[in-house]
Amino acid sequence: MAIANDREPRRVETMVCLSGGLNRVQGPVSQPLDPSVLLKSSTVFSVNGMRISVFLVTVAFVGTAAANPPPMVDGRCSEASYAENESIELGAGVTLHHYIDEHYVWLCYDYLEGSYGTLDLELDTPKLERAINLHVSAQLGEWPADEPDSAPQSGNSDQWWEISGWTSNVVWMNGMDDESDPPQINFKNAEAREMQISKARFGGGQWTLRFNIRALSLPDGGRSNILYPAEDMPAMVLPTD
Repeated sequence: MAIANDREPRRVETMVCLSGGLNRVQGPVSQPLDPSVLLKSSTVFSVNGMRISVFLVTVAFVGTAAANPPPMVDGRCSEASYAENESIELGAGVTLHHYIDEHYVWLCYDYLEGSYGTLDLELDTPKLERAINLHVSAQLGEWPADEPDSAPQSGNSDQWWEISGWTSNVVWMNGMDDESDPPQINFKNAEAREMQISKARFGGGQWTLRFNIRALSLPDGGRSNILYPAEDMPAMVLPTD
């Protein structure tokens, strides 16, 4: 399964020439431009008897400019930036969205109300020596995907929160249930699970992903887990450049 990358990167550069001297001013453009050179204006005047020509030339290059600001990791997939790319139905009411810029990859999936939607994401990239498992529940953690026994063995492990180059919203602690014996932690969840992953650590190119999403509520009141893609299917491919 491959995800299309629908971005239209672009950059505009304006060159200001005064009698052979060249200065450049660069910036993003809000509309697609063809890679071409456009003569914008030209002026000739005289200073102390010296003839001076001034002209502006605008050149459109392929660069990176986003139509919308990048998402905030707040557990919502409703930002306009996610709408720039196709979404994928993973099953059990889960919809996956993504957004990519020069520095980061965002992944966001929403689920039915009452779900926890905790995650183990198996991620492999050209820069990694081996695939890694990124874990999201009430805590964040990471370990080699081919060493599941190296995962933290208890909720009190110091291995939790030893992460680098990525983050996610978690299942929040929401006070205590004092009526239970012993008192229990109350948990509260966002409407979606949202991750931001850095290319500085994981690199660009073709990423492969496998999602193990758990504790999902179903319309009939049941609970479900999903593996996407299924174990007997190739991993999802995400172009990130």
